[in-house]
Amino acid sequence: VATIHHASLRVLEETGVDFWDAEILSLLKTAGMKVDEKGRHAWLDRGWVMEMVGRAPAQFTMHAWNPAKNVLVGGNHLLYAPVGGPPFVTDFDRGRRDGNMADVQTLNKLVQMADAIVIGGGHLIEPLDVPVPVRHLETMFYDLTLIDKVPQSTVLGKVAAEDSITMVALAHAGGAATVADALAGIQHKPAVLGVINVNSPLRYDGPMLEGLLTLARHGQVPVLTPFIIVGANSPITLPAAIMQQNAEVLAGAALVQFVNPGCPVVYGHFITPLDMRAGAVPFGTPEEVWAVFAAAQMARFYHLPFRGGGGLTTSQIPDAQAAYESTFGLWAATMAHANLILQGAGWLDGGLVASFEKFVLDVEIIERFYAFLQERPINAESLAAEYIHQVGPGGHHLDTEHTMARYRTAFHHSELSSRLAHGAWVEQGEQDTGRRAHRKWKEMVANYTPPPMDEAVVEALRDFKERRKEVLLR
Repeated sequence: VATIHHASLRVLEETGVDFWDAEILSLLKTAGMKVDEKGRHAWLDRGWVMEMVGRAPAQFTMHAWNPAKNVLVGGNHLLYAPVGGPPFVTDFDRGRRDGNMADVQTLNKLVQMADAIVIGGGHLIEPLDVPVPVRHLETMFYDLTLIDKVPQSTVLGKVAAEDSITMVALAHAGGAATVADALAGIQHKPAVLGVINVNSPLRYDGPMLEGLLTLARHGQVPVLTPFIIVGANSPITLPAAIMQQNAEVLAGAALVQFVNPGCPVVYGHFITPLDMRAGAVPFGTPEEVWAVFAAAQMARFYHLPFRGGGGLTTSQIPDAQAAYESTFGLWAATMAHANLILQGAGWLDGGLVASFEKFVLDVEIIERFYAFLQERPINAESLAAEYIHQVGPGGHHLDTEHTMARYRTAFHHSELSSRLAHGAWVEQGEQDTGRRAHRKWKEMVANYTPPPMDEAVVEALRDFKERRKEVLLR
C-alpha cells in the first residue's frame, strides 16, 4: 500500500493530469499548482493533495426523500445499486431492443420492489425515444416519483447535473419551496450520488469536470471512478493499474475538497483486463477480483468510502456464464467491503444491455450475501445445549420447542430457486431459472405500489421538468 501510495503521488507531481476545463485550471492555479493552461494540464503537489484528501469524511449519511430509506456510506456498510446506463434492454418476451421511457419506468418499479437494492435509479438505461438534451429530466422525474430510495443522477455536464440536483432538492423540500430554498436545504444534506468517470489515463474531460464542480458546490457526492482497461489505457500489470487509478482518484478527491472542504466523496473503482486474444473487455475475471481487493485497501488507507464493481458480465443472455461472472464480481466487491456496489443488478452484454430477468437473478445473489453476512450471536440460547440434552443420541429436533419457535425464519428462503422433487418440477412446466426469473419480474411489476410522495411535490417536479424542457428544446 505504501509503495503504491508514494508512486501515485510521484505520478501526480511529475507526470500530472489533464483537466479540460478553464475554471478548474484557474482554481488549481489559485491553489499554487503548476498549470499549463494552453495544454489544459496541471501538476499536483503531493503535500497539497494529501492535505485536501484528508478533509473528506470517512463516513456520511445519504438522505432519501423518504427518511426511512436513509443509508450510511462508509465504515462497514454495504449498499447495492442497480444497473445504469445501457442503451438497450432485453426480456424473454420481446428480446433485445432500444431502451425507452416505458422500460425506464419498469426498471424503476423493479428497483423499488427489490429490498436488497438500497440505492435507487439514476439513468438506469438510455431512453432513446427521448431527445438527448432533456433525457436527464425525464429519467430523474421517474427516478424520484417511482422510487423512494437514495437516487443517483446523470452528471454529464453542468446543465444535466444542475437540473438533476435541483429535482432531488425539490423532492426533499415540499411542493411550495422555491428552487433556491430547495437547494439550500440539501447543501449540507447529501441526497444524490453522481458518477464522475475519469477518461483514463490521467484525464478529466470537460463535461465530467462540470459535473464534479456542480456536485461539489451543492454539497452532493461525486463517485470518482476511473475506467481502466488493463493493457489498453493502463500498463498491463495489475499493480500499475491500481497505482494509476489511485493517482486519478486522488486528483479528483483533492479538487472536490478544495472547492468545498468536507464535501463527501467516494473512491471509485472500475478495473478489468483487456482480452489480448479477442480484443474484448471481459468481466468477472480473476484479475478483476484481485483488483477490487487491492483498490479497497487503498481507499481504506485514505479513509474514503469505496465503490466496487457489481454483477458484471460479457454474456449476451442470462445464462451460466452470466451467473458465474456476475457472482464472482459481486462476491469480490462484497468481501472487499465495498461500501457502494454499483451495477449490482441487471447488467448484461458488457454493459450494453439491461435485462429484466438478469435483474431478478442478481437480486437473488445479493439476498444470499445479506443472509450470509447476518450476525449470528453465540450464546446459551443459540447453542441450545438443553435441547441437545433433551433429545439425546439418535433423536430428532423437528418438533422441539426451540425449533418450533424459529423454523419460519431460521434460514434464507429463495423465491427463485427450484427445490421441488423432479416429478413436481415436471408437472409445473420444467422451468429453468431464467424462466422463473421471467415470471418473478412480472410479478414484481404487477405488485408494485408507488411510494407515498406528496402530490404537491410530484406537481412541483413535473412543473420544473416541463419548464426546463421548453428552455432546452428551443
